[in-house]
Amino acid sequence: MGFMSNRSVLTQGLTYLTVALVVSSFLFPPVWMILTSFKLPLDVIAYPPKILFNPSLENWYWFFFSVEITAISPQEGRRIITEFLPNSLIIATATTILTVTLASLGAYSLARFEFLGKKPIAFAIIGTRMLPPIATVIPLFLFMGNLHLRDTHICLVLAYTALNIPLILWMLWGFIREVPIDMEESAMLDGCTRLGALFRIVFPVIAPGLAAAGILSFIWAWNDFALALFLVAQRAKTMPLAALGFYAEEGINWGPMSVYGTVYMIPTIIFALLVQKHIIKGLTLGAVKT
Repeated sequence: MGFMSNRSVLTQGLTYLTVALVVSSFLFPPVWMILTSFKLPLDVIAYPPKILFNPSLENWYWFFFSVEITAISPQEGRRIITEFLPNSLIIATATTILTVTLASLGAYSLARFEFLGKKPIAFAIIGTRMLPPIATVIPLFLFMGNLHLRDTHICLVLAYTALNIPLILWMLWGFIREVPIDMEESAMLDGCTRLGALFRIVFPVIAPGLAAAGILSFIWAWNDFALALFLVAQRAKTMPLAALGFYAEEGINWGPMSVYGTVYMIPTIIFALLVQKHIIKGLTLGAVKT
């Protein structure tokens, strides 16, 4: 019994150690970035890196109130807050709403209706997601230019929605298939239309899946750099592109850039906290059976 008890304690200890290492590996970069945002320039480049230092708000002041961030690419730090951050919020939010709406309707069609070529169509949809997004840049650049949409919010919203729909659709397809069709039929017998049953029965049941799909879609749109780099210039410039402004002839302004990274994380963290109770359930349910 003593041997089994010691083995159990050892196993539990190794489990906690593994979890601690994994969590630390995820938390270390953002924590180090936040600490760097409060360091003076000499402390930022010190070797070995300083863990204990006198905190300073110099970088935060420079970020919010400086005339320019870099010599090579002048831009006001406050433009990130007044222009780039709102642009990213608008684009990511609109993309999330449009993606989840269209994907949920498409997933419902695949889950509830039988039609010729259903499986080939489903695999063709997910197959488009296998294409690297950067490979679509030139066609999108030409297409958006012909529509006079380049460097607009609509341009990025349409591009991100098109790229996000395939995976979100397949994800929601699995959730909807788990909802018993009898529930919808009962609602329709009580006078509901099919659309009414969808919104009153199906969507509330798959709320965890919708939440998980929403956070994934938001993060993908929020973090994109490659497409935005080619499709927008100034008017619809987003937060990822603002990182380019911290490069100067003398090097990278790590302090202000750390402030930028800290500010950049906040909306995603807030969004994740708002739907956190649905995310885990949403990511662990809904396996698609083909």
